[in-house]
Amino acid sequence: DVRSGRCWPSVYIVFTGEPERLLQQLSETRPGFFGNIDPVRREAFRNSVSPVRWLTQADLRMAEGQAPSSFYIPYSAGGMEQPVPMMRTTPSQIMGSSRMDLQAMLVLVDASRLAEISYRSLSVYLTMVVLGNLRPDHGRVGQPSILNLFDPATRREGVTNADLSDWDLAYLASLYQGNWNLTAEQRTRRIQASMARNLGRQTSEG
Repeated sequence: DVRSGRCWPSVYIVFTGEPERLLQQLSETRPGFFGNIDPVRREAFRNSVSPVRWLTQADLRMAEGQAPSSFYIPYSAGGMEQPVPMMRTTPSQIMGSSRMDLQAMLVLVDASRLAEISYRSLSVYLTMVVLGNLRPDHGRVGQPSILNLFDPATRREGVTNADLSDWDLAYLASLYQGNWNLTAEQRTRRIQASMARNLGRQTSEG
């Protein structure tokens, strides 16, 4: 409820003409956000030259989304204490006892590098990025997709999508179907099977 002041956004989309300066300010004023993220991903985000870059922070949760309890152990004798999550679970070979939930996402748009990109296409691209929580280095998609919006080869060929394609819609629908607390391999297989069904249904209906 925004009016009550209890709304805490988890996604921030920031437009700037000086991304490096903004990142420096964030590092100084919001060190906690970057501090909880793997250093490799953090540096890749800072060093990226993409017109749109993003960084996500996920936290460990129990199967139903509850925050795990924790205890503390020292790094070494007399050193700082390190929190260790503790999960109370029921053993199962069908589904996992934990999951990773998105807690925060920062999308940085370099406004100085948006020449020839329409606001419509950009808004759809950002929608796909946020809802899909994609890898920043996803590369060119070998299907008609809004994700190819900034791909130079696709733009030269004149086949850049300006809206969500059937492939994009099938991906998003499949991503949000089913349980989340599965192994990565199980989850990937389910998404692939669901996409095949969704795309097949769209073809038959078309």
